[in-house]
Amino acid sequence: MENGVIQAYYGTQARKAFKNMPSFPRTNEVIRIVQLLEKTAVTLDGSRRELTSWLYQNSASIESTRLLLDDITISEFALVSIIHSENIFVLVLTNNHWIEIYSAKSLNNEPLFSFHLRSPARVHSTPSGIFYVVTCNGIVYSIIQQITSDEQIQFNQTVNIQLKIQCSMMFSSVLTLNGLESLIVVADNGQSMAIWNMQQTVYIDIDVSSYVSSLQLKTITGERTKNLLLLYFNDKSLISCQVNLDKSNDKGSLRLTSFDRADKFCLKSYCLAAYNNGKTEFNLHNIHSHTCYEPIQLDNECQELCLNETATYDFALVKPRVLFMYRINDYRQLAKLFVYDFVSLIITDKEFLVLAMNDRRLLTLMIVDPDDSTLQTRIQSLPSSTRQIPMNDIKQVFDREMQEWTSSDLLQRS
Repeated sequence: MENGVIQAYYGTQARKAFKNMPSFPRTNEVIRIVQLLEKTAVTLDGSRRELTSWLYQNSASIESTRLLLDDITISEFALVSIIHSENIFVLVLTNNHWIEIYSAKSLNNEPLFSFHLRSPARVHSTPSGIFYVVTCNGIVYSIIQQITSDEQIQFNQTVNIQLKIQCSMMFSSVLTLNGLESLIVVADNGQSMAIWNMQQTVYIDIDVSSYVSSLQLKTITGERTKNLLLLYFNDKSLISCQVNLDKSNDKGSLRLTSFDRADKFCLKSYCLAAYNNGKTEFNLHNIHSHTCYEPIQLDNECQELCLNETATYDFALVKPRVLFMYRINDYRQLAKLFVYDFVSLIITDKEFLVLAMNDRRLLTLMIVDPDDSTLQTRIQSLPSSTRQIPMNDIKQVFDREMQEWTSSDLLQRS
């Protein structure tokens, strides 16, 4: 096959199975971006013109798709949920600076809210359901959801302010500081940041000159429910930045911690997993407790690295497309799976692992721990486990299939 896999089938059985096999849901193009929220996944393809919403837990199914035409593409998108509801809404930012909000269940409908910006922007969402927008000119907008008298959801742009820093690169993230969901914007020179929430705007100086050889910031990553920011520089240096806001006045402080250079990294629940290309191990750090764990050894080079939402497990996709699962507290390898095709990215929530596959599908895997007391209950909740089959019946089916296989022409010729 094109992906390098050699597969052998007994012709009659393969044709019969193929006729009975339902078609798997797929996008038109290969998926490059995935975001998860509750039971919904939203994906974007490489051309940035195909936005798709999925139900991904247990099995993947497509809810709706929006296809953009002509020269319009999606620069970014963000997700929010409605309190006490399963409804998910998607804010889309297009390359011609339009903000549009859709229900994830009906992406092909007209937008519920639209707003035109005058310049490029970045978009973020908060756990409480607020959208934050920061433009390259330093203007910050907030868009909140409201329930009308007839129980309908509407979105309104409520606040806009002008930041007092140069932020054309729009290095930004959302953190929770003293219980307040705050937008963090780092200046282009990496030497200061602005903290904005509904109550105040605070500016803090940043000095990383003693940690990095290049002050050129590449990306920043934050945890929306924590006060931790991760700064990644062009020289591949990683610095964690714990942001503390004083409740009594408009002052803040930073606690910086530097780490070894990394090519791939993942931050979840104060845990940092980091990997350098060409090596066969990755490092784990607990930033909250300042603990560096023993490196986890790999069989080959790492292609993807991911932590689950609670940072209980680490997942590494290793050449050639072998997925490993490790438990962090005791470094134990819990699972090893050969993945049937190339993987463009991996993302997790607390209980599920989602792989965007080269064949344009989402592959969903349940995260299971053999020491989990709820394991049997969780497995039985899967759709494939709703029909119980006695072990004797399973053995009979296995024996019959093996007998048919050993008597096949393919095996005799080999």
